[in-house]
Formats: sequence, structure tokens, C-alpha cells
Amino acid sequence: MTDTTYKWEVGKWYKTRNGLDAKISDDDFKGPSGCSLAGKIQDKNGVECVCTWHEDGSFKNQESEYDLMPPVETKEFWVNANLSGMFYGYKSKSNANANADHDRIGLLKITITGDDYTVEKVKNERLREENARLQTSFKRTLVTLIAAVSLLERGEKGGAPSDKMFEQMLADYRKQISRARAAIREGGEDG
Repeated sequence: MTDTTYKWEVGKWYKTRNGLDAKISDDDFKGPSGCSLAGKIQDKNGVECVCTWHEDGSFKNQESEYDLMPPVETKEFWVNANLSGMFYGYKSKSNANANADHDRIGLLKITITGDDYTVEKVKNERLREENARLQTSFKRTLVTLIAAVSLLERGEKGGAPSDKMFEQMLADYRKQISRARAAIREGGEDG
């Protein structure tokens, strides 16, 4: 026997207990042995045969490989994993992202279908967005620093207590500029 509470729909495809495709064409059929559903079963080679079922989707009065099986519902959950060890679940990815704590280390997508489930680690888009924002800010700061050094190199050295200190400041700035340029090259546009 199958699910007695499921409402079978005319014109819809279902699966049989043994995994074949089955389509109901009539739900007001007056068939043998009290069968009220009529339709067809299609095997793996596309061969179709006429079939009848009881109202509950059963092929016979006992369990059969040709019983209709209600569709298995698939559910998705999105879980924020945090450094603190706390995990928070949400019904949508957008809600999980919107409610992510500052210490989120990962986003998990959990898909449950019947008795099966999968867990998938999703790329942390929030960190990618933050990284892109920081890269932009870093580049702007670097450009400003380059311009300031350029002006200092061409101007007078009156801004420092001594020529030696002024030269050391410029050397430190140049060193930081080189490091920043190397970091940008290594990180690429996406970080």
C-alpha cells in the first residue's frame, strides 16, 4: 500500500515503487478490483503499458513494485557557521547572508530529499564583497601615498627635522608602495 492521504493528479507524472515513470490519465475510472485511477507506465526503454491503481496509489491489495509513490519533497536549509562554534539555520541563502555574524567562517547548504541529504560548503560571498571593498580602498590609499611621495620628492625638505630623516621617510614610503603594489599583483582584481 502507498500513501492514503496523497491527492493524485491527472496528467502528472509519478514514479512507481521500482522507479518507472507513471502518468495518471483518469481519476474517476471504474475498474476491476475497485481501481479508480487509470494511466500508463513507461519502462526504461520508453515502452508504455496501460495500468490501473486503487485510490491510494496501490497496484494490488498488497505492496507491489508498480505502486505509485508520492513525490519526495526536497528541502533546502542554509547554515551560518561561526568561529564561536555556533550554527544558525535559515530557509533561504539571502536570509543567511543578511543575518551573518562578523565571525562567520562559512555558509553551508543542506539539501534533504526523503532520507538522503547533502551538505555543501558555499563560497563566502560576504567575504569576497568585503575583500573587494578593501581592495578598492587600499588602491585609493596607495594612489594617494604615491602622489604625496611625488610631491615630497619635488618639494623642499622643510617638513622634517633633518635631511636624513626626510630621506628616511621617503625610503619608508617607497618601500610601502612597493609592498602594496606587490600585494595587489598577487591578489589580482578579485583578491
